[in-house]
Amino acid sequence: MFFTDDDGTFFLPSRDGPADGPLIDYLKGQKSRIVKLRGCRMNLPPQDEHVGSHNH
Repeated sequence: MFFTDDDGTFFLPSRDGPADGPLIDYLKGQKSRIVKLRGCRMNLPPQDEHVGSHNH
């Protein structure tokens, strides 16, 4: 998963993540897996390209 905010652009790998367990433990474990890709926001287009309206 990619996400962006004022602090940068980040990637959270979902493969080989934690297995079953309490939700709070899962969420705490995710924070250490976040990878910062850039120090600025991701430039997103104003509208989706090549996406059918039924997929929104």
